[in-house]
Amino acid sequence: MAVTALSSGSSNILLSSYFTDVSTTATATATTATATTAAATISPAFPSRSLTCFSYHIVRALFTVLVLVQHIYEYFPGFSGEEIWNPNTNVSEDCLFINIWAPAKARIRHGRGANGGEHTAKNDQDHMQHGLIAQNSSSGLPILIWIYGGGFMTGSATLDIYNADIMSAVGNVIVASFQYRVGAFGFLHLSPVMPGFEEEAPGNVGLWDQALAIRWLKENARAFGGNPDWMTLFGESAGSSSVNAQLMSPVTRGLVKRGMMQSGTMNAPWSHMTSEKAVEIGKSLINDCNCNVSLLTENPQAVMACMRAVDAKTISVQQWNSYSGILSFPSAPTIDGAFLPADPMTLLKTADLNGYDIMIGNVKDEGTYFLLYDFIDYFDKDEATSLPRDKYLEIMNNIFNKATQAEREAIIFQY
Repeated sequence: MAVTALSSGSSNILLSSYFTDVSTTATATATTATATTAAATISPAFPSRSLTCFSYHIVRALFTVLVLVQHIYEYFPGFSGEEIWNPNTNVSEDCLFINIWAPAKARIRHGRGANGGEHTAKNDQDHMQHGLIAQNSSSGLPILIWIYGGGFMTGSATLDIYNADIMSAVGNVIVASFQYRVGAFGFLHLSPVMPGFEEEAPGNVGLWDQALAIRWLKENARAFGGNPDWMTLFGESAGSSSVNAQLMSPVTRGLVKRGMMQSGTMNAPWSHMTSEKAVEIGKSLINDCNCNVSLLTENPQAVMACMRAVDAKTISVQQWNSYSGILSFPSAPTIDGAFLPADPMTLLKTADLNGYDIMIGNVKDEGTYFLLYDFIDYFDKDEATSLPRDKYLEIMNNIFNKATQAEREAIIFQY
């Protein structure tokens, strides 16, 4: 299967992805550069809803990538600030794709060096420093792996703002991104109440999707010009928390030792949930889909067969019935005893981060996005809003209802 070479400005970009079901080899050619990508058959870590969406695919071009069925935001028709986050490709449960951008040459043409400045050997040497280890293009380029956000409920690697052709070309790096299952499709957790059928709905399959993609990228890095020892995960919001999870989980620990986290960590209240809470939400979804949750323990196969027969769009809508307020999403990484063997704070406290490089920060004013949707009667998207203090206190107490009184007072004082 051929992987199309995309032309962008002054550099040619290789775009490749992963295809399974049969072992195959894909060859991609871009002017002077050739990369071979080996693809091996994968078995799903945990089967979930359907017989599709369990394997990664080689795609001809970025815009043929499919995105998982999910809620589309249409509160403000024609508003680009909303539409930019909605899927820009067809939706499908056959959704697991990897995108890879790689510069056709180790150095950018037109006299520019790897760091975007004038081309000199010294500039390239300065650019190719990572920690205390000198990098050079002959040993492969660094690989940046993007994990998108969306509250573990929505999102897609294909969004226009995630297009990495310029980043790859100007930065002289490999950039990869991938789809992973979100919402109930990625985090339905019912295994504690289905003895003998735990793998029907184990939870965290969205995280297993990520782990599978990361592992494949590491194992095949050389094929597209990358160095498997110079991989960095980076993400925002739920993508940032995913970076945290992949760095800390025993499933992937040590696979990648560099991460950049923007506005999200595993221990954030919205970024994880207990097994008990996840089971409660899963049962509610079954009832909302008219699949008789009372049969779950004695006949889990019948209940799961019913759920598989429910239209994906229906599931994507009904799951929001368990939304319980701002940043209280009905799907999140679950403390399942496997991918997340303990509470995130415990994992963080006991983690050995020796040899890890982590950059952490937040996206300025990102929370205003949620204010507009959760308090739509209080704010205007086009005009600055003057908020009376009683309304301000009402909103703050609503948002931070799980915080202690002292914590809420500190936050209110700060803002």
